Amino acid sequence: MGFQHTHQSYLLMLQLLGSSRSLNSARNFLLSIPRRSNGTVPLQDRYFNTLIQSYGKAGLFQESLKVFKVMKSLGISPSVVTFNSLFSILLKRGRTGMVYELFDEMLKTFGAKPDVYTFNILIRGFCMNSMVDKGFRFFKEMERHECEPDVITYNTIIDGLCRAGKVEIAHNVLKGMVKRGHQLSPNVVSYTTLVRGYCEKQEVERALDVFEEMIDCGLKPTSITYNTLVQGLCEAKRFDKIKEILEGTLGSGGLIPDTCTFNTLITYHCNVGNLDEAVKIFENMLNLKVKPDSATNSILLRSFCQKGYFDRAEKLFDDLMKKEVLLRDDGCTPLVAAYNPMFEYFCKIGKTKKAEKVFRQLMRRGTQDPFAYELLIMGHCKEGTFNDAHELLVLMLRRDYVPNIVIYESLIEGLLQKNDPKVAYDTLEKMLKSSHLPRSSIFHQILTELIKKNCATECASLVTLMLDNKVRQNINLSTDTVRILFQT
Repeated sequence: MGFQHTHQSYLLMLQLLGSSRSLNSARNFLLSIPRRSNGTVPLQDRYFNTLIQSYGKAGLFQESLKVFKVMKSLGISPSVVTFNSLFSILLKRGRTGMVYELFDEMLKTFGAKPDVYTFNILIRGFCMNSMVDKGFRFFKEMERHECEPDVITYNTIIDGLCRAGKVEIAHNVLKGMVKRGHQLSPNVVSYTTLVRGYCEKQEVERALDVFEEMIDCGLKPTSITYNTLVQGLCEAKRFDKIKEILEGTLGSGGLIPDTCTFNTLITYHCNVGNLDEAVKIFENMLNLKVKPDSATNSILLRSFCQKGYFDRAEKLFDDLMKKEVLLRDDGCTPLVAAYNPMFEYFCKIGKTKKAEKVFRQLMRRGTQDPFAYELLIMGHCKEGTFNDAHELLVLMLRRDYVPNIVIYESLIEGLLQKNDPKVAYDTLEKMLKSSHLPRSSIFHQILTELIKKNCATECASLVTLMLDNKVRQNINLSTDTVRILFQT
C-alpha cells in the first residue's frame, strides 16, 4: 500500500506552490485534491484561504475574489480567516466599497463572527486609505460584536487619528485605555504616536505632557520617542527642554542619543543658520562615539558650501572619503545632489579627481545625479583629462541620462586638442544618438584629424554619417578620404 497523503501534506503542497508563485498550478492542484485522495480528503476552507492569500501577495486581488467565488460555488463556507484575508487584500488595493459589501456578506449570509484580527485589519486599512472616520466607526462597533479591542487595535486607531490631525480624539482614546486599568494599558507605541501627533500640530507643550504622563506610568521611552520629541522641540525652538533631555534630567534613565537624534539637531541648526552650534553638536556626537551617517555629512557639507566655508567642507569631505562612510549600508541612502556644491567647488579649483572618487562611492550605493556627471565631465575637460571625462560620459549614457550639447562639444574639442580623434568620433556618434546635431565645423574638424592619422575606416564612416545627417561636405576632405581608402 502506497503513502497516504493527509490534510496537512496537501496544505503544505499548496503553500509551497503559492510561495513559488506557481499560482495556476496551485489552483489546479487544489481542485484536484478530492480526486488525488480518492475522496478521503475533502476540500476545506483552509485550502482556499491559502490560495486567496497567495494571489493577494502576488497583487492579483481579482484572482483572490475568483477563488472566493469558486469556494462558495462548491458549497464550502468561508471562515473568518477567509474574510480577514480578503479584507486585507482589498484594503491594500483601496477597494473600500467592496470591503463594506464583503463585511455584510460575512455577517448576514455566512454568519461568520468577526474577531479582533478582523477589526484590526479593517481599522488599519480604512485609516491607511485616509478614511479615519470609517475606521473609527468600526472601532466603536467592536462592542456590538462582543469583540474586545487589544493594544494593537488602540494603537492603530490612535495612529490613524493622529495622521488625520485629530490628536485630541486620539488622546481621548488613549485615556480610555488607561481607564481600563491593567486589563489593557497603553504601551510605548501608544504614547510615542500621540507625542508625534502633537508635535506635528506644533503643540509641543501637550507633547511634553504626554511624554511625562508616559514616564509616570512607568514606561521607558525608546530612542524613537525621544527623537520624535526632539524634532518637535527643535521646530518650536525649545532648546531648554532639549538640553534637559540630552542631559538625562527629563524622563527616567534619560536619553542615549543616537545618530538620528544628532542629525535632527544638526539639521535644525544648519537650517536656521547656526552653523557653529551645528558643528559643536557634531563634535559632541563624535566624542560620544556615535557614528555619523551619510545624512550627517550631507547636511554639514551643504551648509558649509552655502556659507562659503569650503576649507571646512573639504576637511569633512576628506574624512568621509577616507573612512568610506558613504559605502556603509547603515543609515539612509545618500543623495548625490547634497554633494553637488562640493563637486562644483573641487572642479573649479582643479580637484576633479577627488570629487570623482566620492562620486564613485555614491554610485556604488546605487545613487547618482545627472548634474553631478555634468559637473565632473566639465571639470575633467577644464583640467585636460579628457579620457576620464569620456569614461564618465559613457557611464552617464548607460544610465539613460542625456548630456547637454555643451558637454559634448567641450569633450570633442578637448579630445581633438589631445590628438585623439577616434575617441572624439565616438563622442560625436553618442552626441547624435542623444538627438544633438553638432555644427558642420565639428564634423570637419574630426574628419581632418582622422585623415592626418590615416584612420580610413573611421573617415569613411564619418563621411557616411555626414551624408545621413545632411551635413555640408568639404570637397578637399572628401577627396582626402577617398585617397586614404584607395591607399589601404
